[in-house]
Amino acid sequence: MSADTGIRMPYIVTTIILVVAGLVLGPILLTSSTITQTPVEGIAAFAILYVLAQAIERVNQILVPVIDRLLSKVSGAPTATVKKQEALAAVRMQAAALRGLGPLVYSVDDQSEADKAVTTANVEKALLTNGLAFLLAMLLVSLFKFSLLASLGYTNVPSVVDIVITATAIMGGSAGLGDLISKIQKSKTADEAAV
Repeated sequence: MSADTGIRMPYIVTTIILVVAGLVLGPILLTSSTITQTPVEGIAAFAILYVLAQAIERVNQILVPVIDRLLSKVSGAPTATVKKQEALAAVRMQAAALRGLGPLVYSVDDQSEADKAVTTANVEKALLTNGLAFLLAMLLVSLFKFSLLASLGYTNVPSVVDIVITATAIMGGSAGLGDLISKIQKSKTADEAAV
């Protein structure tokens, strides 16, 4: 067995392109957006982060497999999903053979190679997911002119730094933001109860 255990160049290049596109288009959109923002107080300031993170997660679920297929067509190699499925099948066959349920045709090196192929397929998918999430987050944060650091009281931070930090927080996903909002709300409730 000879599994593809290296992260393939099209995935790295595509991720770099997505990130650079976010870094270029975000500031352009920030300066050209005509959307106005009314500052909000307290936990409501973080609600938009949660909503944007949810939107990005849903769009990623649709677009990452499409990009994966496009990369597969361009490179002539299997998609990251197919690469992972093939490696998992090899891992299962090896495990079955070791339990005496099939012919022992794989070596320990083959098992290790299959495990590495699963890991690299996961990394390739993560590269696409995070690259696309960063691009989408930069575009949405810039469009809506949302500033996480300004919401927290940091007003002298350059706008480009602020949108990159805000976009990075959003691309972390709605679960992390939900936890953050919950902790802030509990802290606020505890402070109010102490008064």
